[in-house]
Amino acid sequence: MRCPSCRAVPFEPRASRALARLLADTTAPCVQCGARVATASRLAHGKNDCAARSGAAAVCPNAACAFAAAAAAAADGAPPMLDHLLRAHTDDVLRATAALYRARRLDALAASNRLVDADPCRPRLNAKGGLARLGSSGRFYCGAPLPTNCRCCDGFCGPDSGHNCPECHDLDVVVKRLPNAFILNADGFACRVDPRAGNNLYYCGRKISRASSDYCSCDSARQCRACQFTSNEPILRRQNILNNDGDDREDYEVDGREDDDFDDYEDYDDDDDDNDHEVEDDDDDDDDDGDVD
Repeated sequence: MRCPSCRAVPFEPRASRALARLLADTTAPCVQCGARVATASRLAHGKNDCAARSGAAAVCPNAACAFAAAAAAAADGAPPMLDHLLRAHTDDVLRATAALYRARRLDALAASNRLVDADPCRPRLNAKGGLARLGSSGRFYCGAPLPTNCRCCDGFCGPDSGHNCPECHDLDVVVKRLPNAFILNADGFACRVDPRAGNNLYYCGRKISRASSDYCSCDSARQCRACQFTSNEPILRRQNILNNDGDDREDYEVDGREDDDFDDYEDYDDDDDDNDHEVEDDDDDDDDDGDVD
């Protein structure tokens, strides 16, 4: 263990007796009966002296009720406070009991889902009953025909990369537990439309490239290549993904640009693209110099 101040090792923590005495003398109200109890005797108070647990005098937890239980037990042997709650606040007791057992059921269901999803790479069935397998892009693919055509794939869902069908995309969202309004971009990272931008473009928050210090966000007004492909998908197909309706195939055409205007994402390299821009700028400078001469 390291010292929290200087990070020296070995470090052996020691209890502060002065602080322990100070905390032991601190009092706090008991959550059951309302009596102020010292911290050091809180455990013993809960077992032996608490009025709510021992059946002694206690105040009803309902602020609108002025009932104060007597020390004597009820006729059926139940504590006075419990007998009062069952008789005067039956609806409150039933609601509290239902909420308690509902929370326990949800906890059990969450634990069951964690056990089921222990292997996130296993094949799964999408909404249409197709067997979807995980591809190299981290997205699920079932091999069914896509509702749209684009250059990143051959018109089918998978099997390794590219866009997937709306049913498999819904499966991606469920397995990755994405929040509302989030989808996966072409690289399989979560992205969404930033409401501050007002341009219906997707941003994932990652760095644009290894050679760039800008991030994919509306603040920098730049997108990574994967979010560019996601934003340039046909509007009809994005509506199919979010609404899961429609099966008609549509050509890849966005803002007047057809699919030939977009190169395959797999052939793109961030560093090479940056270098190409630099070379083009140098050529332009040479042309300008030639014009001056």
